[in-house]
Amino acid sequence: TTKRASEAAVAYQDAGTHELKGKAEPVPLYRALRVVAGRGGLLKSERLEAPFVGRDRELRLVKDVFHASTEDRSAHLVQVTGIAGLGKSRLAWEFFKYMDGLQSGYFWHRGRCLAYGQAVTYFALGEMVRGRAGILEAEDRDSALAKLQAAVDLYVPDAEDRRFVFPRLAHLIGLEERTAPDKQDLFAGWRLFFERVAEQSPVLMVFEDMQWADPSLLEFITYLMEWSRSY
Repeated sequence: TTKRASEAAVAYQDAGTHELKGKAEPVPLYRALRVVAGRGGLLKSERLEAPFVGRDRELRLVKDVFHASTEDRSAHLVQVTGIAGLGKSRLAWEFFKYMDGLQSGYFWHRGRCLAYGQAVTYFALGEMVRGRAGILEAEDRDSALAKLQAAVDLYVPDAEDRRFVFPRLAHLIGLEERTAPDKQDLFAGWRLFFERVAEQSPVLMVFEDMQWADPSLLEFITYLMEWSRSY
């Protein structure tokens, strides 16, 4: 029963048939090997996932930093660097599976930095906002605006803050023209949204492929960390 309930997310190995106390017939047993997906099979790869080896120390460090952050109620920045193929994305995937198994609540955000193309400056941050609001990439503008408004209403309790945050998030994800007078004004709106989300549960923001990040995105991350340290 346990295996059937969890095999969408856990890889098992046949451990043979054994006689157990209280059972009239031998019972087949299985050994849990590793977690291969989120709960219910979320984000499970169609290909066979190789065991996670050689990065236990780094994964343990990321876990420790997360728990220290929640206990101290302060922001922490973890930067994972290395050549292509070293396992940076796999480390993030293992951390996600760990977080997915926790009973305590949290908000997970993931965004990719693109190497080229239009409107890539804050693409990773925009992905995080779209994900939080449940907006699909090809969703029509009216539907996307409605979902964004619902998300702002849900996470930002103050009406004045909502009026400030909404147009700046809409600009971020390409639903509105620029409404802020300068970059710092946009940063303030984006930061305020994630601040309000974090007041409900811890927030994680995973920026992938930072080697392609635009300097303006790095500037926002620096702004976010500097503001958080003084909060």
